[in-house]
Amino acid sequence: MNATMLDRMRAYFDDQQITSSTSLINQWIEALSAQLENELGRYLQATSRTVYIDVPGNERVFYVMGYPITTITSITTDASRTFTGSALDSTSYDTTSLAYAQGRIELDAYPPKGNATIKVVYTGGLATTVDTLISSYPDIAAAVERQIYYWWGTRGFVGMAGRDGSEIGPGAQRLMQTLTWHQAHGDLLPEVWQIINKYRTFVPRW
Repeated sequence: MNATMLDRMRAYFDDQQITSSTSLINQWIEALSAQLENELGRYLQATSRTVYIDVPGNERVFYVMGYPITTITSITTDASRTFTGSALDSTSYDTTSLAYAQGRIELDAYPPKGNATIKVVYTGGLATTVDTLISSYPDIAAAVERQIYYWWGTRGFVGMAGRDGSEIGPGAQRLMQTLTWHQAHGDLLPEVWQIINKYRTFVPRW
């Protein structure tokens, strides 16, 4: 899911720029949203997910990438990884609002060790839609928009588009895709990193 939308970029660009470079701006939005999600270590979109969790040792606390958690549909543990047995009763794991807010799966008993011995079906993430994300986390949307506007200001120097804002051709499109990812990895503004550090996770998640 994207962190902002094309219409909001009209606050930064005039109609001619939006019209002539719609595909370029949309690709920037998509690329930066994906990179933002990767840097945050959490999902932007709140949707139903199924994850399989490894248990390397005596552990019973785990974290998922889709948080805050809205609901946990089921948690099943199985050393054979067939998961044909009954799911755990909801009283056997933490369902407090704090656990949901942190994306924490805390079991009362130690699960079987091994790869993918826990199956969790849950719904979680920052927001269900782009509109909801923007209204609930306006600083995330604003950071993405400022970064795109910065890229726009430097586009002529990296061959992404003409200085007149004209659409770029197929060959330049391929170059643009490479440069976009390079920028997303190494050319983020300090204020964008501030937002990333505000919302990012620092624990391993599934």
